[in-house]
Amino acid sequence: MEVSPLLLALISSFGAVYAFVITHKDKLKKYDKPDGEFFSAVSSQHQDQTQISLNLLRKKILSSTEKMRTGSWRSKIPLLREIMDSFFEDSQITSKIKEIQIDGISSEWVLSDSYDSKNRILYIHGGAFFAGSAKSHRVITNKLSEITNFSVLAINYRLIPENARLDSLEDCFTAFHWLLDNGPDGEERVNNIVVMGDSAGGNLALALAAELRDNSEHQANAIVALSPITDSRLTNPSIKKNMKKDFVLQPLTRNFSWLTSFGLGFAAKAVARHNPFDRKVSPLLGDLKNLPPTLVHVSDSEILFDDSRRYVNKANDFGSKASLQVWENMPHVWHIFYPDIPQANDAFTEIARFIFQQTKK
Repeated sequence: MEVSPLLLALISSFGAVYAFVITHKDKLKKYDKPDGEFFSAVSSQHQDQTQISLNLLRKKILSSTEKMRTGSWRSKIPLLREIMDSFFEDSQITSKIKEIQIDGISSEWVLSDSYDSKNRILYIHGGAFFAGSAKSHRVITNKLSEITNFSVLAINYRLIPENARLDSLEDCFTAFHWLLDNGPDGEERVNNIVVMGDSAGGNLALALAAELRDNSEHQANAIVALSPITDSRLTNPSIKKNMKKDFVLQPLTRNFSWLTSFGLGFAAKAVARHNPFDRKVSPLLGDLKNLPPTLVHVSDSEILFDDSRRYVNKANDFGSKASLQVWENMPHVWHIFYPDIPQANDAFTEIARFIFQQTKK
């Protein structure tokens, strides 16, 4: 019989959790303000369409993840991977998809009709580090290439639990270096390079920026992170506060809703088999000075709200240039539900504006 890593973590760490609760002070609370630029759903001209789309989306997610209600967490991983890869298979993708291998990393170019081979985006998909793929996120990468005419490279980094947690960051590092001298048409030095990711991919994008800085490497022109995980300890207040509102992540969080924030952190450590205090997996806990201009998008209704605003406010406090844009009552990474949710188009407009501001012609 398989012993749940969650159970092992709770049993072995009971004393540690108790001591942590007694002594812990939230030292990051000072980064809860300011709240960033706010985009109100109420002011949208398409509010009726938004609500209808959100209701349909909620039903589709609950229906497609029904099988994940039972079984061990390991048995749910193949199901989640299948669900994510098939969820958007009916979406219209107008860009050309060009598959490629980069030092053993399965990847794909996503190219609009008017793509510029010297302007490139490294896109890092989300999926809680154990699911998701370049294919599952084509709605985003297709739209990115369409609105910017950048050549978008989406990579399939190594996932847990088959691989170590830091293998994913190593793959991002490898892909970034390759992208400096290689475009969709062959060897060619880059003109502008942007790193972008959502959720787990947002975590990797931010961690990659810090890794490149620490190694005195060529840095990206800009970083864009959509609803990123910045604190892998999972102790930020919005984790518990928004758990019932965040219907996109509910299939992953509903089995853990009874845990305290500290219990969630120990569970996360057991699943990832890595220390969540490591700055390479928790960018929020690291040194945030001398980083590229960064744009972070998040919804006020998702569990990772605090991860986003605390990261941006701390980065600015350290002298880096970071911007936070907050959408009201949107689901986790609502961008991927374009064009059904009108606010997704608004968000892409903001992303394109930011990228153009940070890159040279």
